Amino acid sequence: MKPVWIQLAEAVVLRVSGKDARRYLNNRLSNDIKSCKLGDIVRAAALTPQGRVEGLFSVVVENQDSFLLVCDGGRRNQIVAAVSRYIVADRVSVQDISLDCVVVRCLSEGIKLPEGTSVHLIPNGRIGSIGSDYLVERVSRESILEHLSLNYGPAITLGEYSLLRWRQGIATYPDEINEESILTESGMRDAVSFTKGCYVGQEVIERGDSVGRLPRALERIHFEGVQSALVRVAVVTSSGQNIGKVVSCASSVEAGFTGAFAFLRTGTYVAGDAVRCGDIEGRIVAKGEVLS
Repeated sequence: MKPVWIQLAEAVVLRVSGKDARRYLNNRLSNDIKSCKLGDIVRAAALTPQGRVEGLFSVVVENQDSFLLVCDGGRRNQIVAAVSRYIVADRVSVQDISLDCVVVRCLSEGIKLPEGTSVHLIPNGRIGSIGSDYLVERVSRESILEHLSLNYGPAITLGEYSLLRWRQGIATYPDEINEESILTESGMRDAVSFTKGCYVGQEVIERGDSVGRLPRALERIHFEGVQSALVRVAVVTSSGQNIGKVVSCASSVEAGFTGAFAFLRTGTYVAGDAVRCGDIEGRIVAKGEVLS
């Protein structure tokens, strides 16, 4: 079976370097960067003081004073501004190298790139336990994509990838996780350190964790039929109560259903509940349920 792969064409790649880079990123991002060693890779987010997500990254430790921040997508200028926002007298440089990079996500067994290619391998088992991201710098984008197509067949489409994410319950930035959401509402606890101390947005994250229940949670909803206009539509219970809204969706023409991610108010539903968006009926999918 050939590997399943997709180019993350909108990926944002930043190189953050300088004598104060480690300390600065530890104070700026949600996870523990200070204790990372050479070659370590952690997930972390840049947050607003209100805990909203301005960028969700795989952080690659290049050396003591240099880090690569890889984000699946988003507006590059806004992400650069968010990461740089609190640099004052710090000896830190934030360089956008997105246009000099190719980021490929492999969702199954590994791929091989042309001999001599310098690549950062970023484990990413969120869709398929052996998945990895391949970050390649200073190469011809066309040559890498041609090599992959010739050796492994064409990439899957963005729609197919979105459907795979939904089946596994995997949210991403900026489709579901973004400036309108709090990181932990999306279940992204692996991107947070609850022991490292202060960082931007910490108070909101810690408060939600101490209470033990956030006001909203990201859930999946299964709708019959191919639906194309559900984003931002209110989710309503069988009794008519508005409990949230859809933030993204993907459809399977072959299987005849649409999967949606929605932020729903906690305490107003349980898994399996029937809901509707307008005249379209669906059901809330249980967390951890993998749909084939």
